[in-house]
Amino acid sequence: MNPVPRSSFEGLPVTYVVNDDGIRCKDMDCVEVCPVDRFYEGENMLVIHSDECIDCGRCAPERPADAIASGNEPGVQKWLMLNARYPQEWPNITKRHPSEDRLLAVIASCARSGGKRG
Repeated sequence: MNPVPRSSFEGLPVTYVVNDDGIRCKDMDCVEVCPVDRFYEGENMLVIHSDECIDCGRCAPERPADAIASGNEPGVQKWLMLNARYPQEWPNITKRHPSEDRLLAVIASCARSGGKRG
């Protein structure tokens, strides 16, 4: 089976990218649903490895505030470059951090109790 041909921008495959709405967002739900583990983690954001993304689109609805966009959308060219560069420098991440699970549990608990302690 031959892979589906992809369009490109300056030699980069056009895939899903983390854009400016993803800066300071380290929500990991997108990482959990990625079937090919193509997310890389920096200090203040995640990026998607454009050469390895299979364009399934599962990640996009999992991130808040439209932080993941299709590479075919207007205005994402600079984000294609950034998402292509940083996987070379940042570690691959394949699941959410245990500390994030703990934080989510605390938030859910507070929401159930109406924010009241004890």
